[in-house]
Amino acid sequence: MREPDSLPLSLTDLLTQRVQRLTDATLRAFVAAVLLGKHCRVDRLTRLAGLSEGELLASIQSLENQGFLEADGADIRSAHPLLSQAALNEFPPVTMRLMHSTAAMLLQTEAEPGRNIGMLWDSAEHWHQAGATEKAIALLQSCAGYSVQIGQPAMACDVLQRAIALSPSRDQHSLLRQLVEAARIAENYPLVVDAVRRHRTITHGDPAALAHDELELDSVQAARCTGVSIIEQIPLLRRC
Repeated sequence: MREPDSLPLSLTDLLTQRVQRLTDATLRAFVAAVLLGKHCRVDRLTRLAGLSEGELLASIQSLENQGFLEADGADIRSAHPLLSQAALNEFPPVTMRLMHSTAAMLLQTEAEPGRNIGMLWDSAEHWHQAGATEKAIALLQSCAGYSVQIGQPAMACDVLQRAIALSPSRDQHSLLRQLVEAARIAENYPLVVDAVRRHRTITHGDPAALAHDELELDSVQAARCTGVSIIEQIPLLRRC
């Protein structure tokens, strides 16, 4: 029978040991690549890692040789999600937040001129991880507005639902109204009904909230489009 201290190491333990053998510079380069994810290219990695050209070159070579990084043309990616998670677990949390903040600024600055929605969304996620959730919500709200403008209201609905998930209930009023409008344009009528219901829930008892507004009509029209009969809508119609 094996003694407890001679039990085989788990896969997680083995990966952690591999990560712990990396130098500080190499670990920093790998974490930067992980944070950039699908946006990782040499130019962005250079800016996020904050290493000298020589340090970065040596780190990338070491990471490739040890099987941490793979390259596909201009793109660089982690060789495996478990390696990525092991590295993130070993990285100092304060430094991690600073790198998230830098990644957010880097991606937002690059994405805004061409309104790259995917990159802006990822930038917002980095702002959130950096502790700047208000910036994340504002950026997502801006992305949603642009998505509607370019004829992608379904994308706007996805972006707004993420913004709402990050926002405290007391601050969701305008986001839910924007979601109702985007869902109406996208002809996602169940979402219209749900967003109006959620808006009513958070404004219940608020003296500043109107007893009747255009959201009630949006809800009635959306319910009709989902097949709800006029008889079933009579209680709501009476309140309008």
